[in-house]
Amino acid sequence: MSQDTSTKLLNLCGLWKCTSKAGNTYWRGRLGGAVVLIMENKYKKNDTQPDLIVYLAPKEGPKSEDTATPTKEKEDQELEDNLPF
Repeated sequence: MSQDTSTKLLNLCGLWKCTSKAGNTYWRGRLGGAVVLIMENKYKKNDTQPDLIVYLAPKEGPKSEDTATPTKEKEDQELEDNLPF
């Protein structure tokens, strides 16, 4: 990713809009060796609580030596299976 030199903003990562099996929208991206997940705060009760929650999840690799490198689709499915909604 390129950095815009006309601003002091630093581009950390790109995010992709996704939909969970339950139909909820969330955003997903990669930041170094971690996966970034941004989800709506389903427990928000008042305006002093955040609208969105940012999660960092470790990028999971193969479970054993004879397991092939996981595909992006398989990683996406494993993360989606662990979403808290």
